[in-house]
Amino acid sequence: MNAKFFGILATMVFLAVSLFAMSAVSAETWHEDNVDINTLRVYVDGNLVWSGRCYTGISPSYYNCITSQTATPALIRGETLPVKVVFTSNKDLGNIKLRIHINSYRNELVDKTVEFDVFKDNQYSKELFIRLPEDMDARDIYTLYVKLESRHELTGVDEARIDTAIQRVANKLDVLGVELLSNTVYHPGNNIYADVIVKNTGNHDADDVFVKLSIKELGISRTVYLGDLVPTDCSRCTKEDTQRVSVTLSLPRDKIGTYTLEAEAYNSELSTKTVKTIVVQNPAYVTVLPQNTYAEASKGSAATYKIVVSNLGSNAETFSVETIGLNGWALSQITPSVFTLGAGESRIVSVVVNVDEDATTGRYPFITKVSYSGSAKEMQFNTQVNNKSFDWGTALLILGIILAVAIIALLVVALMKNKKQETEEETPEAYY
Repeated sequence: MNAKFFGILATMVFLAVSLFAMSAVSAETWHEDNVDINTLRVYVDGNLVWSGRCYTGISPSYYNCITSQTATPALIRGETLPVKVVFTSNKDLGNIKLRIHINSYRNELVDKTVEFDVFKDNQYSKELFIRLPEDMDARDIYTLYVKLESRHELTGVDEARIDTAIQRVANKLDVLGVELLSNTVYHPGNNIYADVIVKNTGNHDADDVFVKLSIKELGISRTVYLGDLVPTDCSRCTKEDTQRVSVTLSLPRDKIGTYTLEAEAYNSELSTKTVKTIVVQNPAYVTVLPQNTYAEASKGSAATYKIVVSNLGSNAETFSVETIGLNGWALSQITPSVFTLGAGESRIVSVVVNVDEDATTGRYPFITKVSYSGSAKEMQFNTQVNNKSFDWGTALLILGIILAVAIIALLVVALMKNKKQETEEETPEAYY
C-alpha cells in the first residue's frame, strides 16, 4: 500500500515538473544512476534564464534529471555580459573548474575560473563575464555554453546550453577615429586639420549630428554639422550609417605645451567622445651643413662625408640620419645615426659609403636625410666610383722586401767566401 502510494506520488511529481518544463522555452529530461551535480541555475544580467535538477524517485540510486531554459537573454553588442552560475554537488569533488563561452563568432568568447573544491550539499555561486564585440551579427545564432569541468567526466546537471538573442543598443554613436592631416607636433599659431569619422551603431536613426573639436586647456573649440546617420546594416536606407567630416582648429600664438585634443559627436539625445594628445612647441632652429658633398672611391673602397648639425634653438632636439639611394652599388655606415643635441650644441656626423667590389664605374648620386621634430632636411651627395688603381705603396713594400732578401743573400755568400779563403790560408804547406 505504501509502496503503491509513493509510486503514484512520484509519478505525479514527475508529471508536474514535466508540465512546468513544457511551459518554459525549452526542456530536457533523462535518468541517471549516478549524479555528481544535482542542481544548476544560470543567471544572465541578474535574471534566471536556465535551471536544472536531479532528484531521486522510489530508488535512492535512480535519479530523474530535468533542465529547462526559462528565458531568452538579450545580448547587447559592445557591452559586457555578466553570467552567474549557482549549483550544488551530490558528493565531495576536487579540482572543479567553471567555463563559459559563446559559439559562432570568429573568435571564441570565453571566460573561466581557476580550479576549486566543492563539498556535498553545499551551494556555490560563481560569476563570469564575456565582452561582446560590436560586430556580432544579429542574424546569426549564438549559444551560451556553461560547463562545470573536472579531471573526470561529471554526471548530472553539469552543463547548460542557452539560446540567446543579439540586439543593438537602441541609440548609440561612436567616433571611429580622428585622423590628423599632420603629425601630433605643432607650433604656436598652426592650424589643426582633423577628419573625424562617426558611426551610428544604434538601432534607430541619429538625426542632426554635430562634431565638436576642442582643447579645453586652451579654451578653443570648433563645431561643424555632420547631418543624419541611419542605423547600422539598414538595408532599406539610402543614406549611410558612417560619415566623415573635416574640422579645422586654430592654435593660439602664445601657448606651448602638451594638450588633450577632444573630438565629440553628439545630437540632442546622444554624445560620445574620443581624445588625442598633441604637443605645441616653438619651431626648431637647426642648421645642417655638409663639409663635402663629393668624393671619389675605387671599387671595394670607401668614400667619407662629414655633416655639421647644430641646434640653435631653445629646446633639446633629437636627430636621426639615414641615406637613400645606395641600393645596388654601396652600403653606408653613419656615425652617429641617432643623437640628441641640447640648446646651442653641435655635432659632426660621419657618413661612410662603402662601394661594392662589383659596382660599375661612374658617378652615383644619393640622398642623406636628417630628421628632427617632425621636420627633415635632405641633401644630395655624389660619389665617383673608379676602377682600382695601382697600389704603389704595396708595390714599394714588396720591392723593399725583395731587396732586403737579396742583400741578406749576398751577405751570406760573401761571408761564406771569406771563410773559405781563411781556411785555405791556414792549411800548412807540405815538403817532400
